[in-house]
Formats: sequence, structure tokens, C-alpha cells
Amino acid sequence: METQNKKIAVFEVMILLVGIIAFTNLVSSYDGEGSESPLVKWMKDQIDSGSEENLNMGDLDEALCNEENCPSPEKKCNADGECVTSQPAGDNPVQSSSPLAVNSKTDTGQYLGLAAQIAKDFFGGGLVQTTNSGDVVDPEKCNAFLTAAGCSSKKGDEQKKCVDEVYTKNDECKQTLTGGKKLAAKLINAAIWGTILGGILQVVAKNAKEHQGFWNSASYAVGAAFPIGAAVGSLSGDVLGSSLLGLGSAFAGAMVIFVATYKEEAKQKKTFSNVVWQAPLGGDDCHLCNEMGILPCSEYMCRSLGKACQIVNAGTEEEMCFATNRNDVVAPEIRPWEDALPSDGKYQYIKTTDVSPPDKGVKLIYAGNAPGTSSSSYANCLPPFTPVSFGVTTNEPATCKIDYQRKGDYDNMTYYFGENTLLTQNHSQIMSLPTAASLGENVTYNNGGNFNMFVRCEDANGNQNTAEFVFEFCVNEGPDTTAPVIITTDPLNNFPIAYNISGFDVNVYTNEKAKCKWSRFDQDITKMNNTMIDSQVGGEAGEVNGMNLYKHVAKLNALKNGEENKFYFRCEDMMSPVSNKNTESYPYAILGTAPLVITKIGPNETIKDSTETVKVTLTAETFGGANEGEAKCYFKRAIEPEQNFVQFFNTGGLQHSQDLFLNELFYTFDVKCIDLGGNADRKQTSFFIDSDNDAPLVTRVYYESNYLKIATNEKAECVYDNVDCTYYYNEGTKFQDIDDTNHFTDWKPDSNYYLKCKDIYGNEPLPNKCSMIIKPYDTYTIVEDVI
Repeated sequence: METQNKKIAVFEVMILLVGIIAFTNLVSSYDGEGSESPLVKWMKDQIDSGSEENLNMGDLDEALCNEENCPSPEKKCNADGECVTSQPAGDNPVQSSSPLAVNSKTDTGQYLGLAAQIAKDFFGGGLVQTTNSGDVVDPEKCNAFLTAAGCSSKKGDEQKKCVDEVYTKNDECKQTLTGGKKLAAKLINAAIWGTILGGILQVVAKNAKEHQGFWNSASYAVGAAFPIGAAVGSLSGDVLGSSLLGLGSAFAGAMVIFVATYKEEAKQKKTFSNVVWQAPLGGDDCHLCNEMGILPCSEYMCRSLGKACQIVNAGTEEEMCFATNRNDVVAPEIRPWEDALPSDGKYQYIKTTDVSPPDKGVKLIYAGNAPGTSSSSYANCLPPFTPVSFGVTTNEPATCKIDYQRKGDYDNMTYYFGENTLLTQNHSQIMSLPTAASLGENVTYNNGGNFNMFVRCEDANGNQNTAEFVFEFCVNEGPDTTAPVIITTDPLNNFPIAYNISGFDVNVYTNEKAKCKWSRFDQDITKMNNTMIDSQVGGEAGEVNGMNLYKHVAKLNALKNGEENKFYFRCEDMMSPVSNKNTESYPYAILGTAPLVITKIGPNETIKDSTETVKVTLTAETFGGANEGEAKCYFKRAIEPEQNFVQFFNTGGLQHSQDLFLNELFYTFDVKCIDLGGNADRKQTSFFIDSDNDAPLVTRVYYESNYLKIATNEKAECVYDNVDCTYYYNEGTKFQDIDDTNHFTDWKPDSNYYLKCKDIYGNEPLPNKCSMIIKPYDTYTIVEDVI
């Protein structure tokens, strides 16, 4: 019998699991296409409506039972969402009021009210009520007792009290559920409590903005697992005699669902660097510069096609763009650069045995520690918070990268050596490192005061080092006895600012954590009233030119135009029990400026040439501004968007020019110029391109004072031959010029004039053609007027 009961229990649990899965799918949203179950959609609509009343289930009925699945006029959807034959309306028996009816305006009321209404209307009768003996109440058998007790006329708590008394005193209201009926009752209870608990967690999640993924997964796990645990506990208590099984099952199930559904959001910090644009690797496209047609191949164009592209035979007719070292497949050779070390001789490179082949490297040491100032283990360590320079040299032009961590290849390394992206052979880097203790837990390259820096390089053909060149060094742990040092500022000292700017933010970088102030007077830091803002979150160091520096923002104000605005900066450190402070100020100046003006711009007239594409030189002149008119100018056609501005080829001074090759058309160009301080001016110019590829026309021929005179339709020069038209222009006899369009030569009646004219663009007749053939005569007839 016991075995049979266990089999029945297992079977009931399987049925229970199927029911819970169905219930969970009903009340949850589907991830596939973003669709929602009818119940969830109804719940969201109820919450969005913000009704003052308790939540209404009327809309839910229609969501579950609608015209599509209940189309017959004789049928309608009942309160349970079922399509049934219409019945005359009658008095409904008094139902047990929901024990969880609350105001839906609050978050808790929204979720708990929903759970109560689901229990009351969707499951039919609310939470399944039981007597002290465990018998389940049957409301349908109690209608007569409820009516006799007058429960229908009572309200609120009075009505609930009346109903409870009827259920307790009348045994006819009780029924004992077994088998499938008891299983269904437990299922309803479990499902309702799962909904309620999941709803409560969603209320918490709604107010807990951090770790939103945690709360969503937790509420889903509780809502799904606690119904299973509650039902298992109920069944196992009857059959297996262990009520703890249900609670354990609930927590175990919740944990499994939580792990499966947990999804956390993460934030990543991205750092962007401004570096010089680099041409593509190699030289496969160098030849394209030699195929530009009428456009010449400049050195700029050539080098932009590839790092290996260079101009050969410069200045000759055989000038061309060519790829050098095309067969180079060897990565650059890296060696330590002695000249990059500080000139005081206190820093040295020594051999190290800690680097494993194929990697190579050196140890950077400091030989300037006074005897007895450092322990033996830190005798050659670098002094903390002190800038030190070091570097590498390569056997060919290359770009090099450096990183505090070992990376898989050159491309994944973080920093360019010295922030230099150009192809050079010598590469230097300046760094400043704190002590191991001051680094804290946020710096990943800390290793008890010992550090490594890894270097790789890449040549013009894309050959990269696979092995790394390693710099080893350590930082002295001694106490900080030096005041903070202001390493640099952004913008730099004596930087100009735009006209009419009265306030300006300056970034000040120190070599250690510090408190910094500024003043218009050179005075002690305790007397300075303007405190800089420490912009580093948690006091962490930032990265500037490969150095670990601490950033502070000085908000300078009351700046004047056209003059030097002087300020003084001082800092005191925050690392030592006794604060070390600057005894001298860091002088800093901002230069006020005048407006920048474009005084001339051109061309602004008709431009003619004999070619289909005409060369035009766009020009501009600037005056005033930050440095007596020095500026950079940019141009674009007026019909183009703002992002199409292109820098003039010749710019940076007072005069700016750009050669353009344009077809015959009317053009309008916008020109804007900007100086170092940010002053800007903008002007517009218009011109017409006239492409003249026709030879000049002779418009008049006449005799005057024993001379043959002709006129042309444009500026031209004319020649003639007395034989025929088959001669070259430079072989003809030249006409004398009266002006640009009028010409003359001697009158010879016995000769023919085979005339050719050429304009200033070089247009002339074909070698065997003439502009005109002139035949002079000496005889003429005087015609008298007839009166």
C-alpha cells in the first residue's frame, strides 16, 4: 500500500509540474517575438489605467474569450472566460470577498490586487479556504446559509466576518477533496502565492535601479518555483510524511530558475585618443598616383596611398610614385635607446635574466639614491612620483606600441610609444609612477612595487614583432617627502582664447594625488581662495601621453580681450601624514585676442581657359585674431553640407590658396578661417568658368593709310603666309598689334594673305587651315552720288 501511495504521489507531482509550467507560460511574456500572453497584456493595461477602484476583471474575460473563439449570437463569454450559451440574468450568490483587496494606485496595490482578483475571478472563488481540520470549503453548498445570515447586505469587514462565521458553523459547507480534486485545489493555492510573491519582488525591483537583472530573475524564479514547492510540500506531507520537502523544493527550484534566467547589465569605459592619421600599410596602391590623368602626382598624394610609397626621380620627367622595400618581410629590430634617458646620468639600463626567449629586454634602474635612504631590496628602484624618460630605437622606420599588460599581438596593445604614430627610428616615453601602496587595488599592473612594460613595433610593410621587448623596473616604497609636481596643462601655458570669452576651464595634471588651488596673485596655497576640481573618480590616475597623472580642473574667469591674463597654480599632496606643498607657484597665462577677419577672397570674376577642365586658384587673406592673422582656412561649395569643408592646401599663415580643376559652370564657394584661439570668420565668393577651346575669329578686314588692318573677336595674335595655309603658326609673318583685338601689316596688292590667329589660351586653326584668306586689290571705282 505504501509503495502504491508513493507511485500515486510521484504521478501527482508530474501532473503538478505540467500545470505549473502551463500557468507560468500563461502569466509570462514570450521572448521569441516580443509577444505577450492575454493575461499579461491585461495586467499591464490595468496598471497603466491607474483606476481608483479595485482592479476589474471585465477586460480580462474579453482577452481570454472574444468574438473569434465565441462567434455565435446565442453564446457569450462568462466570468470564467468560457464561451457558453446565454442564460437569463439572476441573483448571484454572495462570494467570499478577496482578503487582499487593496488600492491599486500604489505599486504594492497593483500587484497584490492583481493576485487577489486572479484568485477571485480567474480561479473562481479566491484563495481556496479550508477549515481547521483541513476540509476545503464548497461555496455553492453555502448559498442558503449565506442568504439566511444576511451576508449580502453587509459591507467590507462586516461581510467578510459574516461569511467566515457561516463557513465555520455549517458542516454542510464543507467537502473533502481527494485525488485529482485535492491536487487542483493545491495547485490553485500554489499558483496564487507564486503570483503574489513574484509581484512583491517586482515592486522591489521597480525601486532598485541597480542590478535590475538580479531582481527580474529572482521574481521570476520565486513566481515559478514556490508554486511547485508549495504543492510538493502539501502532497509529500500527506504521502511521504515530510513537510520540509516542499520548502526545500521551492528554494532549490527558485535557485535553478534564477541561475538560468539571470542577466546583469554592465558598463564599459571607452577611451579615445587623437592621433595623426596614418596611411595604409605596404605599397600595393602606389601606382595609382601615376594614373591620375592630367593631375600631377604630388608627394602628399603618393605617401597617402601607403606607408611604403615614396616619390622617386623627383623633379625630373620620370618622377613617379613607387613602393620601396616591397620584399621586406622582417619585423623591426628593437634595442634600448640610451639617449632617451635623463641627462643627469642617474638612470641606467642593465641586463636582465628574468625575460624568457624569444622576448628580450632590459631593467631600468635608478643609481641616484643616497646610501642608507632605501632598503637593499629597493636600492635601485625608481623614485616615486618622479617623471622619467626612456626609449627604444629600431633598425628601420617603424611605429611602436607600449602596454602595462602582456597582450597577444601588436594590434591589441593599448598605447603608442610616446603617443607618436609616425614612422621613426627613435621612440621615447615619459612616465611617472606612484608607490605600490598608493596604487590601490584598481591598478592591474601592480606586483609588490615591481613593474613590466611591454613593447612591440611595426614597419611600413606591416611586419610586426611577435616577441616583446620588456622594460623591468621597481618603484621605491619610501615615504613621500616631495610636494606634488604640476607636469602639464591643457591647454598649454600662453595659449590664446577666442575673442569675448570671459571664462575658461584649464586641466592641470599632477604626478600624484593632490589638492590644487589657483589665484591671480603669487602667494601661499593657504591664501589662495579658488580650489580646483578633482575630476578623477575615486582619485584614480588618468592616462596622458602614456604617464599616470592626476587631473584637476581650474575654472578661470574674468578674462580680458587683447591682453595676457596671468594666473598662479599651487598644489599640496594628500598621501603623507604631513602635507608637502609647493613653495613656488606654477605661472600660467591665457592670452586674450582680437576678432579674426578674412580681408580678401577670390576669385570673383570670369575665368577662361582652353581646356575642358579649367584650373582655378581659390585664395583668402586673414588679419587680426590670435596671432596677427595666422589661421587655417577651409572651403566647400555653397550647396554642400557643413561637414564637407576641406582644408586649403597652402594655409596656416596670412595668405591661403588652393588649386581646383573645374568644368565650365557658375560656382559659389564658402570659405571659413579659424585661428589657434578659436576665432573664426566666414565669407563667400562666386565666379564663372568659361572653357574656350575655339580659335579666334576675324571679324573685320579693311584698308587704311596703306595698311591692311584686321579685328578679332577676342585677345589674339595673328600671322600670315603668302603661299597657302599649310604652315606652322610660328613660321608665319607676324601682324603688328594696335591693341589686343586690332592688328595691321603692310598693304601688298600683288600678294595673298593666308591668315592664322591664336588666342591667349593657345587656340589656333589646324596646321593646314587658315583663319581667313585675304586678297588685296589696287583698282577701285569711285561711285558718285546721283542727285
